Amino acid sequence: MEEVSSEELPPSLISSWFPNKEKKNAITPNKIIMVCLIRVWLQPECESRRSFAVFLHKMIKDESSKNVSDLMKEFKSCYPSQHVNQVLDLLQQQMSEMNTIDDLYDFLERLIGLFSDEEEEQEEMQSSPPFPLGWKTSIGIFVRKMRLAFLKMNFDDFSSLFYDLNRQFEEYLNPSEEEMIKEENLREGKRGEENEKKRFERYLDCLKRREYEGAIDAVHSYFDYCLGDKGQKSLLSYSVLNLAIIHYHFGHMEESTQAIHETIRIAQDRNDKECLAYCLSWLSQISEFSSKESRSQHHEYRQYLLQKIISTTKKLEMSDLASVNYMALTKYNLEHLDLFSQTLNEISEMTQLNNGVKSMDAQSFQKRRQADNLVKATVWDILGDKHLTSLHSQLQLQSVDSSPANGDLTCLAYCKLAQNAVDNGEYNKSNQLLERGGKAIHQDFIARDKWLQVVNSIHFFKFLRSGEIYAAELVCNEYASLVSSPFVPSIDISSIFHSIHIKIALHMHCNRFDTALSMAEDLLERSRTERLFNLQASTLIYIAEIHMKSEQFVKAVPHLLSCVSICETHLLSSLLAWSIILLAEVYLELDKFSLANSLLQSNSLRSSIHCSPLVIQGFFYQVKAMCLIMEGTKNSMESSLGLLSQSIKIFDKVEYLDKSIDTIYLRVKVLDELDKTKERDEAIKKLEDFDSLRRKRYSNTSNYFSIYQKLIQSQNYRSIQVL
Repeated sequence: MEEVSSEELPPSLISSWFPNKEKKNAITPNKIIMVCLIRVWLQPECESRRSFAVFLHKMIKDESSKNVSDLMKEFKSCYPSQHVNQVLDLLQQQMSEMNTIDDLYDFLERLIGLFSDEEEEQEEMQSSPPFPLGWKTSIGIFVRKMRLAFLKMNFDDFSSLFYDLNRQFEEYLNPSEEEMIKEENLREGKRGEENEKKRFERYLDCLKRREYEGAIDAVHSYFDYCLGDKGQKSLLSYSVLNLAIIHYHFGHMEESTQAIHETIRIAQDRNDKECLAYCLSWLSQISEFSSKESRSQHHEYRQYLLQKIISTTKKLEMSDLASVNYMALTKYNLEHLDLFSQTLNEISEMTQLNNGVKSMDAQSFQKRRQADNLVKATVWDILGDKHLTSLHSQLQLQSVDSSPANGDLTCLAYCKLAQNAVDNGEYNKSNQLLERGGKAIHQDFIARDKWLQVVNSIHFFKFLRSGEIYAAELVCNEYASLVSSPFVPSIDISSIFHSIHIKIALHMHCNRFDTALSMAEDLLERSRTERLFNLQASTLIYIAEIHMKSEQFVKAVPHLLSCVSICETHLLSSLLAWSIILLAEVYLELDKFSLANSLLQSNSLRSSIHCSPLVIQGFFYQVKAMCLIMEGTKNSMESSLGLLSQSIKIFDKVEYLDKSIDTIYLRVKVLDELDKTKERDEAIKKLEDFDSLRRKRYSNTSNYFSIYQKLIQSQNYRSIQVL
């Protein structure tokens, strides 16, 4: 192919293929105004020099072609409003001095006077300003390029620049009626957006603080704005949805359902698919409280809704909402349905969804990590693996920042770690974690209620185990009052059932067996109706313990066998270990030594005991020692002493007073059989001390109770008063 030189090409083609760099540095009216602003910036009376400098640097880097009016609008948006008029006066003063082409020529020729340390030209030009420019600064380089471009300009270009500058500056000072209307509409729009934002922020604040009247007033104001002439009618469906959310948060489920259906109608009329997806999500949550169909139909309906939401949100690429509903479906399937393998698939799909979103900012990615770790911690908590629950709770805390928006997630993570610390007998550490969780709430009342439930639950079982029955009864009543208001989002059916568990434990500990048994049997029936398998298992254990305490061991066997079956089916490891140990103890009481021994050596117990709470491990050592004692040989009884010592050590650490006394009593009997008089007498002395402590604690409160009160008071909550 024949080569073509650049001289043979037409000028228009050369300019398009080889753009002239000088055009980029050419002097324009807005650059003249920029130089005027730089001169103002260099004056000592200039205020907010830092904000001014930020604006200048931004404009120097901006390569878009702005006119004078656009440049000044940008300046007003960046510079503090109280100092704008002063700058505009100084700018107008400079422009008033450029009445002729010669005036503009002199203005540009004197640009060298803005710099410092000039040897030759500095003497000829006017003196430097009080704050001279540096030659190598970005602003200095901009001015130097301006001066070089000025020196290369011909007269025609220069005269065009002069007239163009005057025309644009005059348009800025005296805008046309069309421009004024446009600017006024823009200001009105911004004011409307600000008012809309304030209304919505007030609504959210009242909702968090549970101020019903304030929240209703704010959402009605938002509703009126959407219907107004200057409002956005496209937001009407969302204002009705927010009304539904208010009713949901305050327990008005019928009104909430009606508002949701109205929102669906409006969204369908407007073909707003995203709003419909949000409606389905809230309808799923409301159905948990307002369902009128049979429970089996309700479970199918709730599962269908959640699956429909996930499918819809994935199609609409609403990954945040899809992730939240994946979490809800995972927890729901695990608690209510025999779908463990499906639960694992859902967790995997949720993780893939969170990691696969393109163009995700750092904050969104952080929230996705929180959602992943929260659902995994919840799953392992339900399954009873305290190690993995603790691991994912710690990972969740590492991925949560300290902003108020993440307060509920932070609080939940601290609550799970506090429960894990209690399971290990670390009560001081547990209180420290609960205190941190309380500080993270940031006036979120739903998170506060959940936190209070955990605080009361942890301290109830602590007081019950340590023999402080009076304190345990007070805390039991407090927990019952927390969950006494039905249809509030922070009070789910698991919270209500746990409140009944607490009452059963209290009645059983106080030897009120008939009352405890009646409550437990009623709760078992309800948990079967709700298909809450972990609650079924724990209730069966309570019923078995009631029969064991009333020495009706035969009646305990079928309940424990049912519990073992449920736990093995649903992989509830801690409850499985506990039920096997209790069943072995029952078999020992019924003189079925071989059955008890085979249970204690079973693979099911071995695989589940290591991840169980410390107190269950204490039960294991105690029952295993009882099994060796039943053998009756000297070697087996000698071996039992080590297991009993290990059991006593654990019960002392978790402050389980009654179990410590029972285990010490067993040890006294073994030492007496082995004629170890000295060790036996020491054990008897410890037994007497513990028995005296139990009688003392029964109707009194310890210093630990004041720690509990302090925790409750930290949330401005009505604390228990000791009578």
